[in-house]
Amino acid sequence: MSDVKITDELLIEELKLRFEEKKNSLKKLERITDELKVVNKKLAESEALKSHFISNITNEIVNPFTSIVILSKNILSYRKISFQLKRGNGIKL
Repeated sequence: MSDVKITDELLIEELKLRFEEKKNSLKKLERITDELKVVNKKLAESEALKSHFISNITNEIVNPFTSIVILSKNILSYRKISFQLKRGNGIKL
C-alpha cells in the first residue's frame, strides 16, 4: 500500500509541475502576444506614414511637371496664333 501512495504522490507532484509549466508558458505566450500587438500597431502607423510620404512626394514631382507642360502648350498656342495672325495680315496686304 505504501508503494501505491508514493506513486500517487509522485503523480500528483508531476501534475503540479506540468500545470505550473503550462501556466508559465501561457503567461509567456500572452506577453509575446502583447508585444506583437504593439509591433503590429507601430508597423501600421509606419505604413500609413510611408504612404502619405510617397503621396506627397509624387504630388511635389507631378505638379511642377504639369505646370511646365501647360505653360509649354500655352507658348506653342501663342506662337501658332501669332503666326496665323502674321500670315493673315500678310495675305491682306
